[in-house]
Amino acid sequence: RIRDAAPAAPDFRLHESGFELTTLPGDLPAVEDWEPRASVRRHIYPLAERLACRVAGAREALAFNHLTRHSNGSMTGAPVFLVHSDITVGRGPTHARALLEAHVLTKAAAEGPGAEG
Repeated sequence: RIRDAAPAAPDFRLHESGFELTTLPGDLPAVEDWEPRASVRRHIYPLAERLACRVAGAREALAFNHLTRHSNGSMTGAPVFLVHSDITVGRGPTHARALLEAHVLTKAAAEGPGAEG
């Protein structure tokens, strides 16, 4: 049975429940085409990262590996307007390590030689 969890949102906090239901501050940016992965990375990832930092109290967050879903359930087309994680225990550490290594290298390259990190 599917229920609307919005009325119970105040009952769930990340550090007590392991998840939190929250809303974005403001509207989603206008994304004309949800299919090109680069478009979603450019418009939605920064918003998801800021939200994750706000909720978790983190200084930095990395959004990655999104799926775009049709409202009919297929895996292309209109998005689900939620930020969530489907990373499994088996794949999560390997994926996180690769993501963080790439992020550190990109950040170091942007800061230039001799920058402290």
